[in-house]
Amino acid sequence: MKILLDETLGFTTELFPEVLIKKITGKGGRSLEENLTKKRAFIPQKFNAISVNMDEGIDQLRSYMSGFDELLYIYDPYVTNQGDIKRIRNWIYPNQKLFLVDGTKNRGYVFFLLTKLQESTYEDVMMSLRGVRQHFRITSDLHSHSPSRYLQLKNPSTKMYYLLGSEGTKKAIKGSKQELITKVIEYSPAETIYMASSKPVSVKESHVHTITLSGISLPVQSETIDIFI
Repeated sequence: MKILLDETLGFTTELFPEVLIKKITGKGGRSLEENLTKKRAFIPQKFNAISVNMDEGIDQLRSYMSGFDELLYIYDPYVTNQGDIKRIRNWIYPNQKLFLVDGTKNRGYVFFLLTKLQESTYEDVMMSLRGVRQHFRITSDLHSHSPSRYLQLKNPSTKMYYLLGSEGTKKAIKGSKQELITKVIEYSPAETIYMASSKPVSVKESHVHTITLSGISLPVQSETIDIFI
């Protein structure tokens, strides 16, 4: 099985050499990196990815699958049309299998997947997830993953952080970044925890695995830590 990730998710081949990274190009032909690092005359600006038609999408995915019958595509629905890739999945089946994961829902989960797939098959990893699992998000913006905010290219505000669970914003807990990280660790003192963060975090506990995502990723208007337990 090959593994493909959208560039905007922040995972790199330096961290996971076995994966493929799909580069995302913005309008004007500028790369994601150019859009994030170029000097901007005013803020906020919004990143607009160039869309591809269905035939181009099929050709792209088949090129990534070259020599393989299965592809795990961890995608970013803010820059990739998930309706199109789901249709492509149906069209190429059963000759080829395309497994889809929305990587923006929780990058801690993506971190977990990529780690486990280094030693297990996709089917075995999915079997291990049949029990109840927890996921959390610590963010400096309650609405960081709304369509209107996710693609904005402006500096993040880090005055206040919020801890969100699967219930969403209704039960958000306020605090400093370190206070909220500690709260999650104390909530699950015996469980293996996977944290994927946009900025480095300080964690000493051996059962907590952390990864700092690439700065060439989205969103940039908020600092985010995704946690999967």
